[in-house]
Amino acid sequence: MLIISRNMMEELFQMGKEAYPNEGCGFLLGTLEADGEKRVQALHRTTNINTSRSRDRFEIDPKEFLLIEKQANKEGREILGFFHSHPDHPASPSQFDSEMAWANYSYLILSVLGGDEVSARSWIFDEENRKFYEEDIVIKV
Repeated sequence: MLIISRNMMEELFQMGKEAYPNEGCGFLLGTLEADGEKRVQALHRTTNINTSRSRDRFEIDPKEFLLIEKQANKEGREILGFFHSHPDHPASPSQFDSEMAWANYSYLILSVLGGDEVSARSWIFDEENRKFYEEDIVIKV
């Protein structure tokens, strides 16, 4: 289960709109609770470095990944997962998402239709079965 504040969801929706018609992306940072719940405490937007297919692919700079991981650890947080947008496509993992996914991370996908209407779903990748499973999103005030 991914627990996130209403303000952060609104921020994510805005980021998806701003990135449109390209895919926007970034990190979900927070704490992993003993019961497996992921509490998102911060978002970190990154630049999509995939310039050749930015409308249907995202890529995070590995150097930025390491910097964010280091900063999160300093703050007592960890990388819980990633967010990215799907311009004019559903908030479901694409074949490319499946090929690039890592186990145990949350993949929050924003569907951005026409640059205006945004919805979100979150997924966890099961490496053994090479398949995504939907994860509940709980929005807190």
